[in-house]
Amino acid sequence: MQLLQALNLLNETCAIRHYSLKTQKSYSHWLRRYSAFLKDPKFKLLSPEEKLEAFLTRLALSGISASSQNQAFNALLFFYRDVLNLQLGPVDSLRAHRPASLRYCPDRAEVFQLLAAVTNVGGYPTRLIVHLLYACGLRVSSPKAVKAGSCSFLSAWPSLWNANWLWPKLRPSWIGPTTSR
Repeated sequence: MQLLQALNLLNETCAIRHYSLKTQKSYSHWLRRYSAFLKDPKFKLLSPEEKLEAFLTRLALSGISASSQNQAFNALLFFYRDVLNLQLGPVDSLRAHRPASLRYCPDRAEVFQLLAAVTNVGGYPTRLIVHLLYACGLRVSSPKAVKAGSCSFLSAWPSLWNANWLWPKLRPSWIGPTTSR
């Protein structure tokens, strides 16, 4: 099968299944790379599974990321299964590994040193917000959700209210129990 014919079949199948244009472009990209890989005459006599194994192994050895290799595998699996209606056997190729991500957790002294270094900027209560973020275990985007007037100091235990939530979420543990509405 010629590359242009294969690409047309792939694009038609993606369109019939309502795949996004980005998915269609990505699948077309991997099919072009696979086709260029198969131009070597030593791959003519191999089965489709062996061709796919050789291509994925070459990708892994070239240092490509695990997510890119998975994307290539899924694109070619889609091409064989859904476009050509050819069921593949098991594909045992060398797979790229995702690097282990280690998260850094600062110790108490480093946290206190960081909190002590925060100052208010331009009249904005930066120090208060950073301390609330730390005390409540919030993400950096959480202060955007807190609106003016969402603080309740009417009871013995003040709390912060968000207009989108039904209960007080932004309440540091050192403030005390929640108030009822």
